[in-house]
Amino acid sequence: MTADPYVTTEAGTARAGISGWLVAGLFVVCVGLAVLPIFSHRFLSINDYLNHLARSDVLLYYNSNVGFSRFYIPHWRILPNLALDLWVFGFGRILPVELAGKLFVAVTLAIVLGGVIILHRIVFNKWSLWPFLAVVLLYNRLLLVGVVNYLFGIGLWLLVFALWIKLRQRHPLIRASLLSLGALAVFFAHLFAFGVLAVTIAADELVVFITGRRSFAKRVVDLFTAALPFLPAIALLVLFAPHSTSSAVIRYRDLWTRILAFAAPILYDWRIEAICYFALGALLLGTVLTGAIRFDRRLAAGVIALFVIQFCIPNVIMTAEGADRRIPIPMMLLAIAATDPNKASRQQCLALVLTTGAIFAFRIAAVEDRWSRDQPAYTAAWDALSKIPPGARVATAFAPDVFDSFSTPEIALYYLPVWRVVPQGGFTQTLFASPTQQPLVLTPEYASLAAATSASDIWQAFVSGLGAACRPAPKIVAAIHNYDYVAFVGRRKFLVCRNPLLRPMTGGHYVQVFRITPGR
Repeated sequence: MTADPYVTTEAGTARAGISGWLVAGLFVVCVGLAVLPIFSHRFLSINDYLNHLARSDVLLYYNSNVGFSRFYIPHWRILPNLALDLWVFGFGRILPVELAGKLFVAVTLAIVLGGVIILHRIVFNKWSLWPFLAVVLLYNRLLLVGVVNYLFGIGLWLLVFALWIKLRQRHPLIRASLLSLGALAVFFAHLFAFGVLAVTIAADELVVFITGRRSFAKRVVDLFTAALPFLPAIALLVLFAPHSTSSAVIRYRDLWTRILAFAAPILYDWRIEAICYFALGALLLGTVLTGAIRFDRRLAAGVIALFVIQFCIPNVIMTAEGADRRIPIPMMLLAIAATDPNKASRQQCLALVLTTGAIFAFRIAAVEDRWSRDQPAYTAAWDALSKIPPGARVATAFAPDVFDSFSTPEIALYYLPVWRVVPQGGFTQTLFASPTQQPLVLTPEYASLAAATSASDIWQAFVSGLGAACRPAPKIVAAIHNYDYVAFVGRRKFLVCRNPLLRPMTGGHYVQVFRITPGR
């Protein structure tokens, strides 16, 4: 372990390491490879991404499209989930919205990798190839789900955490002021990333308080210095952020599901990827057992804290779902930054470099291949949806089990209607527009309509082979009359039953569009 934490980060001369220019060059190469799938495809196979992008488009062009005011109301509030919306609202003025969105995803990958590199540099006072282990974590299931705001916040967390450690010996007022700004930036990116920042800084400061060599009074001041900068964000959250009016909902997963959450880096072919990670893990374990790796106890405390929280936090907290599944990735990133192979042999270093590089290249190739194979489905669905005129009200329907696995092919298929219909001044009920989570809400009339016509309810009412199919409830029939079209979306072939309410307009393997027959 490292010695006194004040000495580790503030030494005047960096310990022996590789050139910073080499690190910078390798960083550019790794990011360049990582973003290839993002810019080489029109549609990204990321689940929620197009939904968020459609909402950001409405916010950007709200005053330019008169149709938007019919369905939507801007809802700019103190919301801890604004990273993509603010990004597109700014960069969308000089770039096409689709390009601005892709750039956001690319920058997210870059700051996550850069954050690990910088944090390791600050802690161990040297440049190293070791933090490039993080490249094998850049593509993960959280990205496939589409929680891009959270991942962007995780990148900011790493950078703010590094800054906090770098300023260890500065005046408490300077440290507190800069941490306040950093904490607010992470807070507005995503609330859960803000929580990760609070937990890891608390763990860091507790280790320093217990093991530090300064006087007791100065260590107490350090604790207050670390705590006070979080109060402005907490006050904003409590006093000004919108809160759900529904009753509190807290749900926990079973233990096995929580353990499986550590498989978050595995994407598509779990067998091959598990073998890759097993090989890398075996090399890392061998390096640890030979005593070639040292640990920074402050960051290690943060890793332990996140590990414990993984098994204690509910998976559903009010309207937030999957909280426990968001912890393993930052925990793994922090573990990389907290370690350094200071005594590893050349053979061990070479084996780690080659294995990491091979796994990284394989994963980028796997993502590129899967996303390439997904494009024909997206193109076919897009062509079918393009038959819908601008400004139309479209009910989107898909099966209730489509999001059971985010590693399935064509995962972005189900929010293509949102991206096609909404920016054209139209409406579909699956747009994310929650008053407690997004800066855009539905008008009261269309909020009620969306609540009465869930995508799965429409699917179960009209798609054959689902029990009550072809016998839609009167409530669904009455609500459907408020739409102009229904778009059924599915990966596998499906059959929409005959019903005088639905008049076929365009059909295909993935999307079938029906026009609503008035009065039927």
